[in-house]
Order: sequence, then structure tokens, then C-alpha cells
Amino acid sequence: MQYGLHFVDIASFISCLESSKDGTGSWKQYGEHHYSLDTNPGGTDCQQTLDAFCQQARYMDGLQETIQQIETLAGDLVLDLPRMPTIRRVKTWDRTRGSVIDPHRVLAGNTRPWRKTSQGQTVRTLRTVSMILPCSYPYFMTQDDIVWTVAASCAFAMLLNNSGVNLELVGASLTTDLHTNGCNNVTTIGLKTLGSSWDLHGLALLCQAAFFRRGIFRLMEMSTEKYGQLNSSYGCAPSNRDKYRTMLAQHTWPPSQGYLYVASYLDKITNHPTAKAWIHAQVKAFAAGETLL
Repeated sequence: MQYGLHFVDIASFISCLESSKDGTGSWKQYGEHHYSLDTNPGGTDCQQTLDAFCQQARYMDGLQETIQQIETLAGDLVLDLPRMPTIRRVKTWDRTRGSVIDPHRVLAGNTRPWRKTSQGQTVRTLRTVSMILPCSYPYFMTQDDIVWTVAASCAFAMLLNNSGVNLELVGASLTTDLHTNGCNNVTTIGLKTLGSSWDLHGLALLCQAAFFRRGIFRLMEMSTEKYGQLNSSYGCAPSNRDKYRTMLAQHTWPPSQGYLYVASYLDKITNHPTAKAWIHAQVKAFAAGETLL
């Protein structure tokens, strides 16, 4: 069994979390486990409290250092990558076709093409793409690994955006065996809607350990009222891409055009070479009009 939750943006996600306070402003406790209220759940270094996380997420405070880190890494990756296929119209020169003639080329005796036209490059894909960024990670993922994964996703998103693609960014938490009855969960949170402006604050927030250890954990605990007791481990991430694909396909949130690009811990993006290799695979799939999961 699987159930899905979708939030249109981070603000609605935080509002849902804050609805789990009682009349005195204290956090309710659900079931046997309350890791979202623990200052060190499962041995993971996350000293930020749930209250502090909600405050940071609502006002996007204290994220500038992470934003700068993502911008730097993503910018370096973009400079080191080939140009993306574009759906925008580009100027081209031809010897026989075109409605605009360059007299300077003709008078100079230039034998190169002198007629100018404008056309779009053929790309076997649609104009809208959905990219999924993970907001839950296995316990062995370090903070640097998370930042590299997000930076690689950001660099690929920049390439898509620059090539004229209408891009949608969605954060996703996929958890198997979350409940003692074997129930799985997929939670998605909108980060950038189609046509909206580019903003790195949401991506920077995903890099914070508290996003998963406080926010997602709290959402898991709230689900016990409807879906039953949680496993003491709070489940685990999908072990392979087939499981990722299956869980996303069953989710209630529909991607814009069915083109999904996902960076996850399975890609082992931990440095510049691995990030570059991952982006190259995404570019190849995009040019072929494929979905890469």
C-alpha cells in the first residue's frame, strides 16, 4: 500500500506542520516515536529544533551561505558543460535561403553564406519538464553529498532554463516500509511552478538536515493517525531506480508533461566529476526526448 501527499509550495508544507500544535502552542506527540522533537535523532547531527526549522522555512532566514555554495558549484559545472539543444529560434546563414541579405558580406566577396533566416533547432521533447529533487536521504549521506546533489540538479536546471524550457521543480520524499503495516509514502513539495521566477532559497532549504529530520519526520509522525504506527527506523529510501519509478508513477501529483529528471543518492553525486557525468546523462536524455529516472 502507498499513500501520497502533495504541497503546492513550502509555505503550505510548513502550515501543515504547524497545525500539529495543541492549544498551548506545544507540539503534539503521535504514537511511540517523536524523532522530529529529538535534538539528535538516530545519531544524525541536527541540533536545530522543529520550531527553529519552521521559522527558518517560513522566512527563509540563514540560507545565504548555502545559496552561495550552490551558485558557485552550479556555475562551475555549467561553464564546464556543452551547450544544451535549444527550442528557441536562432539566427542561421545559408547560401540560398533566407529573407535578409548582408550587403557587407556580398561586397567583400565573402564566399560564406550571406542569407540570414531564423529557425528553431529540432529537439525531440516537449517545452515543459518536471525535475524532482530529493528532500529525504539515507543516514550515510553527508551534508557535502547533499549539497553536491542539489548543485548538480541546479546546474542542469539552469541549462534547461537557458535553452527555453518551461521548468517545474518539485522536492520529493520517497519512503518504503514507513509504517509497521508495510505502507509506503511519497510526499512532494512544489519549489518552482511553471512560468515562475528562479529562486534558490527553496533549494538551499532542501540542503538543510532539518528539512528531513524535522519537517519530513514531523509529517511522518502526523500520518500515524490515519495510516498506523511508524516503524522505529521511519522506513528507508527506495533501494533502486525501478522502485523510484514505480512509487512516483503511483503518486497523486501529476508531472506537467511526463518528463521527469531525478537526482538521488543512487547517483552517488559527491564531487565535480560525478556531478558532471550525471548532468551529461540528463542532457543526452533530454535531447532524445526521454525520461531519465
